[in-house]
Amino acid sequence: GSSEYVEHINRVVPGAKFVHLIRDGRDVAASLLAASKDWGKSWAPGQVESASLLWKNSLLNAQKARQYDERYLEVRYEHLLTDGVVVLQKVCAFIGCPLDEETARAIYSDHQFAKMKQEGKGAGDFRLPTGFFREGRAGTWQASLKPADRYVFDESAGDLLRALGYAEDLWWADNS
Repeated sequence: GSSEYVEHINRVVPGAKFVHLIRDGRDVAASLLAASKDWGKSWAPGQVESASLLWKNSLLNAQKARQYDERYLEVRYEHLLTDGVVVLQKVCAFIGCPLDEETARAIYSDHQFAKMKQEGKGAGDFRLPTGFFREGRAGTWQASLKPADRYVFDESAGDLLRALGYAEDLWWADNS
């Protein structure tokens, strides 16, 4: 992804702004594992360790854009789900295209996960492969990652998961 090219992007597009969407790595790993069995089998890792390291390395590479201070904005996927209109307004203001609440609400509504899944299209009517859309919510890892997978994830990327506030120590041992 583009996370590997932060410095290159900055050289080619001086003054570029970076919006970094961060998602709970356990959900990312669950999505990658599912993709590896279907539409993403040619590229998605099929093992928890590989999936967790891909998430960790991609996230750390993207965070290199923090060095550009006011040109870097972090957004949590989970906040998009719970307060999407406000997050959308914040992102648009950051990139210099402020939106009033009514417009932001309309755009957010038009890009709801359920609607895009039903139509099989992403933004701009871009057709996506069958199986691309899974659940579109946070916490799906709890049902899809087995206890052993959780432990492997923690060994590979648990430090970053905790640093981002997504988990506490020994989260992987909690069966609730």
